[in-house]
Amino acid sequence: MRNITRLFFITILLTLLLFSIRWVLPEEIGKHFWGADGWFMANLVESDPFPLYYRSLLTIWIHKIIYTLLSPLGVGGWQAVAVSSSLAGAIALLTLWRMNPDPAFIAVNVLCGSFLVFVGHVENYAWVNTFLILSFWSVQRWLREEGRVRPAFVFLALACLSHMLAVFYAPAYAYLLWKKRRYDPRDVLIPLIVFCLLITILSLCFQMMGTDIGLERLVPLRQVWAENQFFTLFSAKHLEILFYFHQRAAFLGIPIELPLLALFLVRRKIDTLYLRFLLGCTICGLVWTTIWHPDWGRLDWDLFSQFGIPLHILLGFLLCRSWRSWPDNES
Repeated sequence: MRNITRLFFITILLTLLLFSIRWVLPEEIGKHFWGADGWFMANLVESDPFPLYYRSLLTIWIHKIIYTLLSPLGVGGWQAVAVSSSLAGAIALLTLWRMNPDPAFIAVNVLCGSFLVFVGHVENYAWVNTFLILSFWSVQRWLREEGRVRPAFVFLALACLSHMLAVFYAPAYAYLLWKKRRYDPRDVLIPLIVFCLLITILSLCFQMMGTDIGLERLVPLRQVWAENQFFTLFSAKHLEILFYFHQRAAFLGIPIELPLLALFLVRRKIDTLYLRFLLGCTICGLVWTTIWHPDWGRLDWDLFSQFGIPLHILLGFLLCRSWRSWPDNES
């Protein structure tokens, strides 16, 4: 009980810290961290008693719960969403510490641009990243024979409910199960079946927003054919905005992560199943953020810097193992 109480207060303190960082910034600096749909999401949690947003179903519900709890204190939707993202950041920080308490590992992950979605960010991308990090930690524990694989897939299902972008990481999880087949299939199937049933039932019974997902969301190969498309795959404009997203996701804004990862690959340092799983997640992140079209241009930095979450976790482990003697994640 004492440990639970202590964990609760640490989480609250971290939430307040992350929330305060963004809100003490001057407006001319803070505006660079705004997301594209922040005002829409803030208005949604204020005005809709039961918001249903297909792409971010669970995230919107968490935002709504926090708004409901804090609105009697005069907290508006914008601030409530910021508190929600900060709470997700506090849980993410504690999970990263559980994964590896080395200060260097924490610094690699906290000082990257991708982490800004946890710093009082008013959008829908904090909780999906938190649940993915919890899933990565659960995979680590499973490979160390410290638990079953079930929590990893429960958190993956929660990540998908928090934002559908988590679905793009399915190939990495399929690779993991293919390489290590000692598990109860129910631990995998039950969370995924519950996720699919919940989405299906809600879609059939209620009117959902955020269902406008089609092929027009992909970057076109040869020519622009939809209103929301502005360039073709790997054109000069596409490469320019990809570089911007990679710079925004980078450690201290210096995009050296991919050359560093290539160096580790050449030196064959990614030599355990856990590291190869994280590499698979990184590749999934790089692929989906490359082929998905940024409808809001540079304002979509928070969505398209998401690949930096698994990338920096992987690099954090690799760098710490290079600098210090750290036990492998898999025997």
